[in-house]
Amino acid sequence: MKWYDIDELKKYHKNHYAQEGEDGLLEYIFENIEPKSKFAVEFGAGHVIKEGTTNIKWLVDKFEWKSLMFEVTDKNHKVLREKYNIKKEMVDYKNINNLFEKYNVTENIDLVVIDVDGQDYWIWETLTWRPQVVEIEFNTTLDLNESKVMMKDTNHFNWRSSNSSYYGASVLALKKLGKKKGYTLIDCCGRNLFFVLDELVEDGYDVNLNDLGVEVFCVDKDRKMNDVDSDKKWVEV
Repeated sequence: MKWYDIDELKKYHKNHYAQEGEDGLLEYIFENIEPKSKFAVEFGAGHVIKEGTTNIKWLVDKFEWKSLMFEVTDKNHKVLREKYNIKKEMVDYKNINNLFEKYNVTENIDLVVIDVDGQDYWIWETLTWRPQVVEIEFNTTLDLNESKVMMKDTNHFNWRSSNSSYYGASVLALKKLGKKKGYTLIDCCGRNLFFVLDELVEDGYDVNLNDLGVEVFCVDKDRKMNDVDSDKKWVEV
């Protein structure tokens, strides 16, 4: 059995600080992929002192990785901001590459985690850095066979309710984007998909989407299209 076989990966959905075992899965992945820099970037880090927020904190605390985290608020204590290198920035598809340049992100970056509750697809599409592993949030309310993403709009927070089901992208849309960028989808954990560079798996490897075990995530069950965003169109990709 290969290390990236779906049944093998599921054994390592073990939680440390994340929500659904994402950081346990990342630990396992990097036991099988040699880190080049032990450096990770996470967008939407949240309050790192709480469990269920950051996905890369475990790698920093346990394995002495270096990190760069982006968060739109100053909710984290100064000591934590320094330890985890948390920067107050609003990340979008227009500024992502400039932010990587601003903070001198190495070309040999190992991991990028994208969790910004909306424009995740467009940010990854624009990002020119090629980490070994990408973890990205998807919309669990969308059908596996749909290939669609919310409209490209850096101002969506001004009109879209945080409880709206109009956000993010479908699994298939992100799988197709990954393929275009040279990545293979290997697993789903909670509402996050995990991709690795094509060269890290056997040529032609392709996970069956039905084997991912995708379920509507708990916080997505109560999401609905409201009057403000009900006229917004999904973008077919």
